Amino acid sequence: MSRQLRLVTATALTRLANVTAYAQGDLLANHATAANVVPIEAVALRYPGGEAIISAVRLTKSGADLTNAQFRVHFFKGVPTVSAGDNGAFAVTNGLARGYIGSVDITMNQALGDGAFGRVAADLLLDADKPSQKIYALIEVRGAYTPLSGETFTLSLETERA
Repeated sequence: MSRQLRLVTATALTRLANVTAYAQGDLLANHATAANVVPIEAVALRYPGGEAIISAVRLTKSGADLTNAQFRVHFFKGVPTVSAGDNGAFAVTNGLARGYIGSVDITMNQALGDGAFGRVAADLLLDADKPSQKIYALIEVRGAYTPLSGETFTLSLETERA
C-alpha cells in the first residue's frame, strides 16, 4: 500500500520578550509561570479507521542565529502540564497520563534572511481512533541557546497513512 503525505502546521509559539539564555534541559514556552504554559497544539490528519505515522518534523524560528539551536520536541495525545515555566527545568507532571507519543531531536541547520529551520525524519505512530486528532507538543532546549526577544517557533508535522 502506498503512503500519502499530509502536512499539518501547528499554531506558532511566541516566547517571552527577553533574551535570557537557556541551559540544556530547559523548557521553551510561552509563559514564565508553569500554570500558564500552553503547549503547541496540532491536528494530525489521517484516514478514517487507519493509523498514521508522523514521518517528519520541522521546526522554524523567527531568529536566524543557529548557535546552539538544538531542541527536543515531545508529543502527547492530551494536554500535558509542566512544573516550571519558560526557561525552567523541563519536567512534565502528567506526561504518561496524557498519552506520551514520543520525541524527536531537531538541530536548526538552515538560516535564511527571515529565520531558521531544521527538519528530522520521525517514526511516531498515531492511533486509529478518529480521522483527525489533536496532539500537543512541548519544546525542550538541548543546547545553551540564547533567543531573540519574543522569538516565534512554528512546528510542522508531516504525517502519512500507515
